[in-house]
Amino acid sequence: MSLVLHAPRPRPGHSQLLDWDTHELTNVARQLAAPDVVIKPRELHLAFNWGILRSRNFSRFRKLKTAHAGYSERKMPAMSRSSTMASARTISMTLSADVSVLITHPVRRETTYIVWGAIMAVDSISANVPPRKVLVKIAVDEEGGEDLREDARLHDNLAERGLTGYYGIFTDSIGSTALVIDDFDDELRDLETPTPTS
Repeated sequence: MSLVLHAPRPRPGHSQLLDWDTHELTNVARQLAAPDVVIKPRELHLAFNWGILRSRNFSRFRKLKTAHAGYSERKMPAMSRSSTMASARTISMTLSADVSVLITHPVRRETTYIVWGAIMAVDSISANVPPRKVLVKIAVDEEGGEDLREDARLHDNLAERGLTGYYGIFTDSIGSTALVIDDFDDELRDLETPTPTS
């Protein structure tokens, strides 16, 4: 996510805001000019690196499509764009690419799924997008898969209203279901970037 500055208008007594040196102004300009990249994964390559769960390769998950049926305006409270948009203008860029996710630790267990902390990286080296901290919800049974599909419909609805941080719901060849969202609570520490194996 890009840096967003909420600077007040210059007023009497706030003249120190105008005294930033060239280095500070250059850094702010660079961060404001940097595009906010929205990642839309086509495929998810998932691996574990925690305890006895150490993958040799990345498993391949394909993206599921979710139906928006079931969410009406009464069920989903309306949000104004001003509550979800930054006051500073940022340029956003959408990147559709395969991503690799390395699961590093459990966060919590729910009744039908487990939430894991992970690092996500775009597989394309040319994309030049830094790794992101994400949470991966993995269903433990078919009921968990349905719970995650319902969660995905809610996230899709919020994404249409301008909220970001949701990457999609995915399934693998044996029917495992995983949902990926940004780790806004910063559950992770400094960890290595995942790299796909050939």
